[in-house]
Amino acid sequence: MTDRRLLIGVGGVCVVLGLMLSVQYQTSTAAPSAGRAALSNHVQQLQSLEDEQRALLDQLSTLRQRLSSYTQSGDPAAAMESELRMAQQQAGMTSVQGAGVRITLSPAEEGATVPYTDLLNIVNYLLAGGASAVDVNGQRIVATTAIRSAGNGIVVNNTPLTPPYRIQAIGDAEKLRAAVSWSYAPSGPQTYFQKQGEHFQWEEVSDLTVPPFTQVPAFQQVQVVTSADTG
Repeated sequence: MTDRRLLIGVGGVCVVLGLMLSVQYQTSTAAPSAGRAALSNHVQQLQSLEDEQRALLDQLSTLRQRLSSYTQSGDPAAAMESELRMAQQQAGMTSVQGAGVRITLSPAEEGATVPYTDLLNIVNYLLAGGASAVDVNGQRIVATTAIRSAGNGIVVNNTPLTPPYRIQAIGDAEKLRAAVSWSYAPSGPQTYFQKQGEHFQWEEVSDLTVPPFTQVPAFQQVQVVTSADTG
């Protein structure tokens, strides 16, 4: 009887020791895994900070170059005015001249309409072909321009237009023609629009004048974000 109790006691001790060793092993294997996860997280944070630092350094370098150009020009006001004119030109707020193409799109029959998508597609193809300035019936195409249908007409920059729609684009005429022709391959734009019941006319012009965007953009519920705000 005593031997049996002794064996049971020894067996219990072995079970307890086995459980303790198992818990200790699991703890020791989990700790390195948690450490590796924390290390990976720190590395990602460090890389993110390094990327942000590089972006800030690039921004600082750009600002220093602009400041240097202002101070070395001898006339900081003139330099700033020149940069303002460049920004206005890029935003489409100035009239520009140059060689390019003029496309006229109109319905083949009186009383018919031209789908706004046809006009929108041509404008997009010209821009994709490298056009530096585009207007439709005097409405300058800018980043905020919307081309949509309204009744039997088309609205551009919230201005109703009626056919014929005259699209002017300043740029390399060959590249612009290639961009438009490729988009309507294999038949070409004239055949395509003829089947659509529309007249398509292409003309290369050596001296085009594209008018400026004259509307005042209304940016509502937005504010400028500075680097201090993002930091």
